[in-house]
Amino acid sequence: MDAPVAYTIATKPKLVQISTAYTTPQEGSAIVPHGKYFAIAPEKPKDKGQAQQPQYKTCQFTTETITPPFRCG
Repeated sequence: MDAPVAYTIATKPKLVQISTAYTTPQEGSAIVPHGKYFAIAPEKPKDKGQAQQPQYKTCQFTTETITPPFRCG
């Protein structure tokens, strides 16, 4: 599973790596830890209240990301 992730990172060097784990990445890591980002919702908000939630907003800092595969055991 590491090969496809490594290939994607190599071909898209501007991708930001994110972690869905609740652990803190090692110091100096380029991985953005859980809780420091919002995944943008693919669907449109259903109402004005939902439109105010962070996952429905984009800005100049919105970027494409990659999540490394989960490790079990």
